[in-house]
Amino acid sequence: MPISEVEGSFSEVAGWLKEDTILYITNFNTGSNLYTYHLTTGVSSLFFQSDNPVVSTEISPLRDKILIHTAPTSYQAEVIIKDINGETLSETKIDSFELAYEWNHGNEEEVLVSAFNEDWSFNTYILNIHEDNLTEVSLPEPFVVWPKESELLYLNWDKNAPNLNAPLKKRNLDNEKEDTLMTSVHHVDSSKEYILAISTGEQDSMQSIYSIMNTEFVKTSEFEVPHLTAFSSWLVPFYDFIDREKKLIYLQPLRSGEADLYDEGFVLTEYSFEKNKGKQLLEQLENEPISCSPNGTLCLYGYQFEKIIDLTEKEIISLVQQ
Repeated sequence: MPISEVEGSFSEVAGWLKEDTILYITNFNTGSNLYTYHLTTGVSSLFFQSDNPVVSTEISPLRDKILIHTAPTSYQAEVIIKDINGETLSETKIDSFELAYEWNHGNEEEVLVSAFNEDWSFNTYILNIHEDNLTEVSLPEPFVVWPKESELLYLNWDKNAPNLNAPLKKRNLDNEKEDTLMTSVHHVDSSKEYILAISTGEQDSMQSIYSIMNTEFVKTSEFEVPHLTAFSSWLVPFYDFIDREKKLIYLQPLRSGEADLYDEGFVLTEYSFEKNKGKQLLEQLENEPISCSPNGTLCLYGYQFEKIIDLTEKEIISLVQQ
């Protein structure tokens, strides 16, 4: 059932809490509210109310904690962690112009927070939820993925010689030891169970190579996708992991070329890690964000996640009734 009665102005859907329950944000003149919404019954329940605007929220990989980023002022962020029942687990203020954050997939009591200044210089911190404290750590890059408790991954971009690709580094937080996993990568991400590294084909530069690794950093799957060039980088179309089904859902262009000139739509494709095989699901889609339910039957879709793709019926449904 679509969301029909919205208190305030609908902002966006934050993500999935359960197979049939989502979290969404509405805005008022000065603050924001968060609501849970049951898709089958159409019932909204107030989860969190803030006198300050909610910039964004991030649901933990196990879906039992919710990070809420509010902005008391333009140069200060407040990070609130709540459990699924709405109880506050941690609350801290960070001086910043903008924030980026990454859950520790091996220990969800920790979140890496990168705080940017207006000139885009940054400081990185580890937020310990259980101890409710913030510890500054020194990292060469602000954007990392954290697939294991004490090991994170980042792309080691050469700031003196801009390039389309960079070495994929693994860094141990305990002893600061680093290893190079791949020499030339332009995108890296992880879920609870899998790591995705995207590189450019050495034999065919018009193809992206999607490499799937497990959390021991062992490559388990690899496949090629046509890719599009942006102004100074490769375009990475939107995707999502479905760990329970051992699959990646992703949008792919029909051919390689320049992103600005491409107008042929994207194909929603499912790749099975067990079968090492892809399957096309829907054609003629726009390249917009996608986030799938834990069992992979429904996917939020759109820049506000304002639509739902029913993968069983192969149809797109408007989630918000304005």
